[in-house]
Parts: sequence; structure tokens; C-alpha cells
Amino acid sequence: MEWITEVGCVYGATITVPTISSDTFAVTIQLTDYAGNDLAVAACVLCYISSTSTGLDSSDLTSEITITSGGDGSAMVSLAKYSWHLISEADGDIAIDVTDTGTDAKYLVLVMPNGKLVVSGVLTFT
Repeated sequence: MEWITEVGCVYGATITVPTISSDTFAVTIQLTDYAGNDLAVAACVLCYISSTSTGLDSSDLTSEITITSGGDGSAMVSLAKYSWHLISEADGDIAIDVTDTGTDAKYLVLVMPNGKLVVSGVLTFT
């Protein structure tokens, strides 16, 4: 049984990872409801950086990784270099800049309110 089955509550997300610009990826996120519709209200999800595509291992953080707001919604630091709360705009959109001075492959992981993990494509920093 799912915890959040109401339309209008965060259930999933689509993460779009563009090509890197300098040391930064301008990542966009669309939060979705249980029916797969774009969310039509502001919402908040937790995120962290992982070193694996499963999202099960947090990054070793050997470099200086940051996540900042990219214009849509906002990013609030929960624990520096470890976790962030991302708040969408009223249409469920979030835009963030993920910056790292290292050269490792990383993954952005979103934690949905029901505990489900949504993992981005690879962020290969150069």
C-alpha cells in the first residue's frame, strides 16, 4: 500500500541533467503526483549526492560540491555538502546548479515523502 495516493502530493520526479558548463550542471526537476501529473502546488523534497547510480551510497565528498538555486524554486542547505531541501515553485518545477571542483561521477538523489528514491543520470564532473 502506498502512503501518498492523492493527486496534488509529491510522489515522483523527473530529473533532467544537461551537459556540463565549467564545473556546474544546471539541473531541472519536475515533481509529479501519484497519477504522474506535473505537480500544481509548491512542495519540498530532500536531496543528497551519491557516488552510485542506485543512490544507496552517499558521496565520499572528497571535493567541494554545492547545490544552489538555479531560478525556479529554492535550495536550502540541511547539512553542508551532505543534504539539501529543495522547494519547488507552484508548478512543481525546481532548477538547481550542482557544482563540484572534482572530477568524479556523481548522482543527484531525491527522497520522496513516501521514502522512494529518484536518482538522476550521471553527473560527470571534469
